[in-house]
Amino acid sequence: MKVTLFRGFTLVELLVVIAIIGVLIALLLPAVQMAREAARRSQCINHLKQIGIGVHNFHDTRDGLPPAAIGATENASNNLVFRGAGILPLLYPFIEQQSLYDIIVSYGFDTQLDNNWFATTLSKEQRNGFGSVPIIRCPTRRSSGVLLSASNYTNNNYGQGDGQITQYGPVTDYAGVIHTVDGTNSTQKYWANNSSFLNAHRGPFRAALLVSNDPKAWQARDTFAWIQDGTSNQLLFGERHIPTDRIGQCHGTTATTIRPENVDCSYLVAWERAGFTSLRAMMSYQTNATNARLISRATDFNPPSTGDALNTHNYAFGSWHSGICNFVLGDGSVRGISVTVPQDILKAVSRVDDGVAVTLP
Repeated sequence: MKVTLFRGFTLVELLVVIAIIGVLIALLLPAVQMAREAARRSQCINHLKQIGIGVHNFHDTRDGLPPAAIGATENASNNLVFRGAGILPLLYPFIEQQSLYDIIVSYGFDTQLDNNWFATTLSKEQRNGFGSVPIIRCPTRRSSGVLLSASNYTNNNYGQGDGQITQYGPVTDYAGVIHTVDGTNSTQKYWANNSSFLNAHRGPFRAALLVSNDPKAWQARDTFAWIQDGTSNQLLFGERHIPTDRIGQCHGTTATTIRPENVDCSYLVAWERAGFTSLRAMMSYQTNATNARLISRATDFNPPSTGDALNTHNYAFGSWHSGICNFVLGDGSVRGISVTVPQDILKAVSRVDDGVAVTLP
């Protein structure tokens, strides 16, 4: 009887095989990660596309562009005294979130949209509903919704307002474009119904037109005719800048640490600096800013030396995609714009009436 012996792998051969497998995995892993990021980027583009469609549907239904804010009124000292709904909640009915819009309406636009409204008045199910809207998130930055609560805030002058309010609620990765030509305006005036501030705005979204100063009786202020340079030459929404270490955080402790314009706050309210969660400026008003980078990287953050100091990345747009930031234009198309695009080009496509036609690279 003939016996056949089978020789097994030696230790050296086994180690060589394991090494080869390790090299193959190392070669394939970046490709897998790139494929996943490509899918996430496509989903982000689709979200902005839906927001753009929502703007057009809003315009068709309400005879105008969605307002930057509802009911932001001022007292004699030019301080905003009303905290009204911002632009994204007004788009709810047009991005398949009618039920959430109905919740806001049921409390009235004259309701102070503060912590008591969201954290204690709403039920847990209602709060979770606000946190489950996928269209306002970029999957590259976060895979699930975030609902900010007391642990995300410091209740002081460097919270989401200026000492009066810190807003609990859902967060977003997208923001509308605003543009002003008056370098003397303070940042909170973007949300006001003051005529002088409204005249300084040259972006697509301005505060709502109030009837008899009643937040419940608001109307859209501008139609697409407001975009005089043409919808294909106007940015509407883009990915807003949030530093990597500020995700899920909306607070600061001193004037030399975190400003609310840079962090991850709720988008429900538009009031003083709170509104920069849902709307971002192209920083054209920052005439004294040097080396302003209008599209920031995820790691960009330069704390200001004083509470109101202008810094490179305040109010900025910025993406976690490599090298680009996605924007939806007035015609509904979505473009990935390079982070190195010159400042003058971005200013031109953020202003509605400068008469400058540019080609985005």
